[in-house]
Amino acid sequence: YCDLSDTDKNIITYYILMTWFFPKLSTVPYLRLRADTGKGKSRILRVAGDLCFLPVWASGASSAAGTIRFEEQWHGTLIVDEADLKGEANDSGGYTNDVIKYLNLGFERGQYFIKADKLDPKQQEVFDPFCAKLIGMRGVFNDVATEGRCLSFVPHETNRTDIPPILPGVYDDEVRQLRAILTKFTLMHWSDISEDEPYPDFQDVQCEPRLKQLGSPIAKVLQK
Repeated sequence: YCDLSDTDKNIITYYILMTWFFPKLSTVPYLRLRADTGKGKSRILRVAGDLCFLPVWASGASSAAGTIRFEEQWHGTLIVDEADLKGEANDSGGYTNDVIKYLNLGFERGQYFIKADKLDPKQQEVFDPFCAKLIGMRGVFNDVATEGRCLSFVPHETNRTDIPPILPGVYDDEVRQLRAILTKFTLMHWSDISEDEPYPDFQDVQCEPRLKQLGSPIAKVLQK
């Protein structure tokens, strides 16, 4: 249902599997698809997101407060399409600033997001932003810290004629079947992953330290 190179398909598949075990991890990278209109970005996001653990969909037009509260209710995999934000690095106290802070804090467990209740400032609301996230956007984040949390893919317009422009009705049935398999697999292997077990250090891999950090949570799941 989408056009990906073998390498990109494998890594995205590994990420999907990781989302089912993310509560056992202490850090999670974000999967980001970056491309302009017509390159298949939204289709890949849809297909990958439908197979992730408990997908929570929020478009870029959603308010920060609504997105944060909706994700807090379900604690699933947050999926945001059209996530391009204007003024994210300079907006003091605005919507985009909250989104960037939420994304930056959600990379590691235990980084809670605390806001005062507007109706009763003495009451505090505590949010846990830690979760796997899939992001679709055209550009990049102005905040370097947010960029550093993303495993980025740049899809290209496909010339394949076997990919349907509109998802057929059988697609939903296939998703349900695959999700049932993933659920059973997760329940069978949940205890195989220990929160106390160290992450792979990738000492034998030649790549920048940031990529090693982003790949370690996925590798911790895959090595089992």
